[in-house]
Amino acid sequence: MDFSALFSKSNLPYILFEDYYLLVVYKPTGFTVEKHSSYPSLEDFATIHLREAFPENKKYFIGIVHRLDVHVSGIVVMAKTRAALKNLNEQFAQKSVRKIYIAQCEKCPSPRKGTIDGWITEDKISRKA
Repeated sequence: MDFSALFSKSNLPYILFEDYYLLVVYKPTGFTVEKHSSYPSLEDFATIHLREAFPENKKYFIGIVHRLDVHVSGIVVMAKTRAALKNLNEQFAQKSVRKIYIAQCEKCPSPRKGTIDGWITEDKISRKA
């Protein structure tokens, strides 16, 4: 697998793959996945892309399949149809999707190998993790 996109220096999102059902986008840090009042979003990026690529269409569907935090870069899969969103949501729910996380460090951590055993909790009032 080529993970070079994960370490891109680009500050703008770009499309890695697209077909009738899916849009796979590189998300740089500083972007949210869903629309947000304080940050640019991949949802807006995808909508603009579809408007430019298919100007004859009047309605566009962007289904958010999963998210990455605003301060994280990575690859995001978005659905372009309701059927694709339903199918992808089922795959994520059944855990048949394989997710890989890679961290880029300035120095080699010690120990070099290990497991992070902890939980991210959500503050229901502020809606933050």
